[in-house]
Amino acid sequence: MWRVALPAGLLAQALLLGACASLGGASAREGPALPCEQRTPEVFVLQGETNEALAACVASAFRPTTRELLLDSPGGNVDRALDTAAHFEGRGLTMRVVDDCNSSCANYFLPLAGRIIVEPEAIVMLHGSLDPALRGHLVDQREVFIRDQISAGATREEA
Repeated sequence: MWRVALPAGLLAQALLLGACASLGGASAREGPALPCEQRTPEVFVLQGETNEALAACVASAFRPTTRELLLDSPGGNVDRALDTAAHFEGRGLTMRVVDDCNSSCANYFLPLAGRIIVEPEAIVMLHGSLDPALRGHLVDQREVFIRDQISAGATREEA
């Protein structure tokens, strides 16, 4: 049997969390009842599988004031992930992985981040290689960026 000595306050917190879990209460890491939520004007929470419900939730709830995205997703449907990711593109969001960001979450959301924070004990799992459709999109976007830079007076090499 293992024994761990905890400070009194921490022991009380651990017992309270254990009691909540055993009674079916909410834990500290549980997210919104819906797959997404605009928690504050700057913080948006995304939780659950990337599917039609998540894409619809983000389309209706995501606000332009968002600066940080809290992620907990096992991944899911690539098309719905791309629909969802379109809301994050070009915004330079801080993306904080609070539990899991796997599969389509890691492959399609995290590359759009301005900053990535992975919480202790959180997991990020990528799989597969770069999707050919995404690669084509990235190449197209790069060319648009280069053209815009040249229009602003830069050389192709500078762009």
